[in-house]
Amino acid sequence: MLFRSILKVLNDKKILIEDFPIKPKQLAELLSLIVEGKISGKIAKEVFLEMLETSESATKIVQEKNLLQISDSSELEKLVLEVLNNNENQVAQFLNGEERVIGFFVGQIMKRTQGKANPKLVNDILTVHLNNRKVK
Repeated sequence: MLFRSILKVLNDKKILIEDFPIKPKQLAELLSLIVEGKISGKIAKEVFLEMLETSESATKIVQEKNLLQISDSSELEKLVLEVLNNNENQVAQFLNGEERVIGFFVGQIMKRTQGKANPKLVNDILTVHLNNRKVK
């Protein structure tokens, strides 16, 4: 993702890598935020574009725009339960074998968190709760 974005900027602006406005240390900081699970890939794209415009650090942009990923499992679990309880038709579809409906639930949670929920954690929590409903 990041590599392609860098190449696009180089091509669009017709500049050499030496003239790239974001320095390697700043890119490394952005990558660290992704690897550490502090921001999602989607948020990283937004931060990258902001870095291009402002030359600010990734960490500063994430803090100023409140873009940290939500990885608090208890907070996400509450959202999962709320979404499942408010969408009984989709739960029934899942229980009848339509596993693709998980994407709908993830989308609802992402909408409620403005894309800040940790998608892997959301999927894990959703899977547990939906499978528990199968057993009952």
